[in-house]
Amino acid sequence: MLFSSVSQLTASGIFRTGSGLVCFCGMMTLILWGVIVSFDRIQQVNKHLPRDEQFEALWWGPFQRLRYEEAYERLFPDRTLRRKERLLFVLGILSLIAGLLCVFPSA
Repeated sequence: MLFSSVSQLTASGIFRTGSGLVCFCGMMTLILWGVIVSFDRIQQVNKHLPRDEQFEALWWGPFQRLRYEEAYERLFPDRTLRRKERLLFVLGILSLIAGLLCVFPSA
């Protein structure tokens, strides 16, 4: 039965589960925020390009991705949005790892 071990929950188990849930929510928030920044970056580049050279948000191959990154670097040499996007994705991955370590401790 699924709930037969509820009486065996300890304070540390409840704390680990709660910490894992908080880390999971943080991961989802950070990654979704990174996706929003990514779409904003595409929109910022498209504002400066003619209609026939604009980028769609999905289904890119490696060559279109390379062309997009070159256009972004040419138009925005400070690369602020790219750094923000990558930082959010890295923090989301770190939050995932922290959540997994909370839920599945090493022993």
